[in-house]
Amino acid sequence: MSDQFTSVSEQGLGSNLMESIKGVAVGALLFFFSFGVLWCNEGRVDLSEVAKKSVAVSPASVDASASGKFVSVTGELKTDEKIGDPEFLNPGNYLRLDRQVQMFAWVEKKESRTEKKAGGKKVTTTTITYLKDWTSNPKPPREFEEPKGHENLELTLKGEHFAAQKANIGAYSLNPTEASLPSGETLKLTDDIVKGATPEPAAVEEKPADAAGADAAAPADAAKADDGAKADDAAAAADDDSKAAKKAKKKRHGRAKKKLVTTATRANTAAAERKADAIARRKPANFVRVSDTYLFKGEGTIASPAIGDVRVSFTALKPGMQVTLFGLLEGSEVKAYFSKKDDVSLFRALPGARDEAISSLASEHKTIGWLLRLLGFGMMWFGLMMFFGPINALLDIIPFLGSAGRFLIGIAMFPIALILSSVTILISIIAHSPILLVLFLAALIGGGYFLYQKKKKGA
Repeated sequence: MSDQFTSVSEQGLGSNLMESIKGVAVGALLFFFSFGVLWCNEGRVDLSEVAKKSVAVSPASVDASASGKFVSVTGELKTDEKIGDPEFLNPGNYLRLDRQVQMFAWVEKKESRTEKKAGGKKVTTTTITYLKDWTSNPKPPREFEEPKGHENLELTLKGEHFAAQKANIGAYSLNPTEASLPSGETLKLTDDIVKGATPEPAAVEEKPADAAGADAAAPADAAKADDGAKADDAAAAADDDSKAAKKAKKKRHGRAKKKLVTTATRANTAAAERKADAIARRKPANFVRVSDTYLFKGEGTIASPAIGDVRVSFTALKPGMQVTLFGLLEGSEVKAYFSKKDDVSLFRALPGARDEAISSLASEHKTIGWLLRLLGFGMMWFGLMMFFGPINALLDIIPFLGSAGRFLIGIAMFPIALILSSVTILISIIAHSPILLVLFLAALIGGGYFLYQKKKKGA
């Protein structure tokens, strides 16, 4: 069955015009919301400035005088606890352990191409391609455009997060489940880490026996399997089995012949059960370790998986990283710090010394700020262009005119959006900075007074 499908839809002038009118409303929302995005962005608290106010304490011993204060402590992040994944991993010395689960499943991708025809008609060709790929969120078939032949199984195994309850930096303790910690690294899987990953025991050798001599040969095998049972005990057991067999032959009056269960049969069954149990322990939940990164379960292989196969990987934050922790000190424990003045909370460990951590916070604030500025500008620009949607829909009667109209409107709206967004950013910066606001008001009053005096002298 083909994994690519194509659908074609057409819209006339009337439908395009109605769609463009609806677009005007969407454009208005984008335009007005852009002011809010730009305004709130400039009002965000710079956590690096908050972090600078912290009192640096030594990790060697608890500073009792700093209790109740906002502090920063630099040192190795450690824990004595051992955590693991109850289903897959033995407990180990980790601060945090994260399980990632992916299924090899069908993934739907859509690509649309629109062609304008004379008279305002619009023809849209949509190509839907189904690919096989690893995904942590496989879609059920009912959500596909073409569900037949693209059936995904439900991913019942979910990702999980595990964390130690207590950690320390020198003499100071913290709760890793409450603090923001650095990211972990991919955990290398080995036999001593994976739960029950013990070597598979040697298979029990099962030799065929003739029907006539089965009962005589079996006791010896059973004796070996029963951890060194004595030969005369095995022979006695064989005699008992022979008597039981003769007795069973005499009772055939309308009754089914009973199946004989010999000592050898019981021994072989027990050995098979022990072997199956060992394999089950070696392969937690039927998953096998196929590399130092993945546990795998399925009908295919990790290199050539089949639909429905599942792979599991882990990331772990191990002790020993040099970090700087910011938070409120209560006794010997560091907790979340809340600044009423800035209306912001900070309880975070960042890699490096105090100055490096503060610099990381400053870079993070700057990066997010520019991304939100670009987002606000883009919302404003596209919002303004959508105001002219009905005009472009009418110009589409001649396709060339419609395309040219959109291009020219985009160029014309660009400087308008740039000026409006820049002015909004500038006003927001001033409004959110008390010092700049005072200077701005002083300059405004001074300029007004100067113009008033100049006009008064001119009169």
